[in-house]
Amino acid sequence: MTVRIPKALGTILIILATIAITLAQAHPSESSQDAVAPEGSVESSCARSDVPCLVVPRCESGRYALVNRFYLTKVPAGTYADPADQTEVRVCYNATGFRIRHVVYDKHVFSPFTKCNDNVWEKGDVLETFIAPVHSIYDVPKFYWEVDGSPNSNLFVALIENANMGNTTCRSCKPGPLPCQGAHDFPPHKFSYKARVYKNAQKPMWTTDLFIPFTIFPESMRKSKLWRGNFYRYDYPQGETGPYQLSGWSPTFNGSFHIPTRFGVITLE
Repeated sequence: MTVRIPKALGTILIILATIAITLAQAHPSESSQDAVAPEGSVESSCARSDVPCLVVPRCESGRYALVNRFYLTKVPAGTYADPADQTEVRVCYNATGFRIRHVVYDKHVFSPFTKCNDNVWEKGDVLETFIAPVHSIYDVPKFYWEVDGSPNSNLFVALIENANMGNTTCRSCKPGPLPCQGAHDFPPHKFSYKARVYKNAQKPMWTTDLFIPFTIFPESMRKSKLWRGNFYRYDYPQGETGPYQLSGWSPTFNGSFHIPTRFGVITLE
């Protein structure tokens, strides 16, 4: 049976539909506003193709930039191979610093370290963040901060000087560990760090919530919109007695993480 719609009513329905579409475009749904930004670069913000790029939103937006794939680092140049266990990193920033969250898939979570500035990388699971403000996407930082976290909620924080390469935005920097107390306190800098282990989850993992304050960076560069950095991981896929495996956001093609030429480009919205 065919239902005939009066011409006037049909016109009203078309107008209402048009209004609904316009409102939907002007006011995205809550789920779309909360959607995590996809991995990778925004071409207008990063002209480089040899290293990965990340556009980081403000935390107030409810969004995070997402890195959802790490690659083995100790591989031949130009090789991109998956590690045994994957890692996800979510990043946002506010007026006072970076917030970084990890989801770390791992069947064998362990670390003997519990105090701040312990050598957490020597034997145990650890996540490492290297970061520095720069003037150009082609700058190679001579000084950069290393922030390492273990599953025991303790941090190692140090300023690294790569004396053989790079340019600097830091004229009076003194490399070395940042004075600390307890597990993750570095007064007067307001770091925060919390790790949680989920051994009995369907996919065993550990997660972190890290805050890196801008106060550790040179004052003149704290509001920079352009940074170079990398995210790394030490993993023991076979457990404590097995060999470690190194992976990262931007693979270094080297047995060391300290290759600033391989740092990715981080742009703040």
